[in-house]
Amino acid sequence: MPYAGETAHTKHSAQTGPRSTSPPTNAPAAINGIAKGANRMSPEEVHETVKRSGLRGRGGAGFPTGVKWSLVPRGKDAPHPKYLVANADEMEPGTFKDRLLLEGDPHQLIEGMIVAAYAVQADAAYIFLRWAYREAAVRLSKGDGRGLPGMAIWARTSWRSGYNLEMILHVSAGRYICGEETALLNALEGKRAKPRAKPPYPQTVGLWGKPTVVNNVETLCNVPHIVKHGPDWFQSLSRTEDAGTKLYGASGKVKRPGLWELPMGTTARELLEEHAGGCATGSSSGGRFPGALPPNSSPRRISICRWISTRSEKREAAWARGR
Repeated sequence: MPYAGETAHTKHSAQTGPRSTSPPTNAPAAINGIAKGANRMSPEEVHETVKRSGLRGRGGAGFPTGVKWSLVPRGKDAPHPKYLVANADEMEPGTFKDRLLLEGDPHQLIEGMIVAAYAVQADAAYIFLRWAYREAAVRLSKGDGRGLPGMAIWARTSWRSGYNLEMILHVSAGRYICGEETALLNALEGKRAKPRAKPPYPQTVGLWGKPTVVNNVETLCNVPHIVKHGPDWFQSLSRTEDAGTKLYGASGKVKRPGLWELPMGTTARELLEEHAGGCATGSSSGGRFPGALPPNSSPRRISICRWISTRSEKREAAWARGR
């Protein structure tokens, strides 16, 4: 059955079908997470709330977000300025989850960045945007309250603690390697987009040598909902110990290409057969090749990869015989 549960961060964006030509909601409706939560909490309370939620990075590595934030120096002796960077340099082939969030509900990202920056006491926040996402750039730059100008002004004038944050949109020149956080920071500094050696890590020595947190767009879009509804709510959305929902996409030769917000723990079978409709007519799947197999993988899962390997070997043998 198609998933009919809560879709917190795509409920204002069309998950499938034609895209809207304008944002469906306005900024005042998007600031609930701040007005009802973060604005009444200390930075430490916001940080602890996100940490207890179990939110993990949605950019690929899956590192616990609260733990990453905890590595940023705090207190009166902490170095400043501190930076927060939203990694919106989405360039994996066939991937468009961040594009949906940026175009369909841009103020959700801005709100998440304001809350995250408050939690780590960042002085400035950058959105590092893929060069080809021109529509997202337009919507993020709107001065009517939906984009960076309106939301940033609201944050400066409404925050009870007197917290001040500068927000900047930076459009990338276009390099695939900029998806790696330290290469992204080098590019943001105007240098060659080349990954840095670690340690030191960006949380202590990042942008221009100062403490920096780099989070994925989808990760940051979860933050205001966690602050508004609480860690237990966020954990209840998942089917596994990994909390929350996830944006899953299917493109290529499937019957219904698209993007869906589904619980963490959704299987590849459910995604491809129930939501994407299975393989397109006349097409077949060669299987799935995960990045790594855990030690307790079942023989059935291992056999899929073996089947792919054997099939590839047979093709190579047939090609060699035909030479």
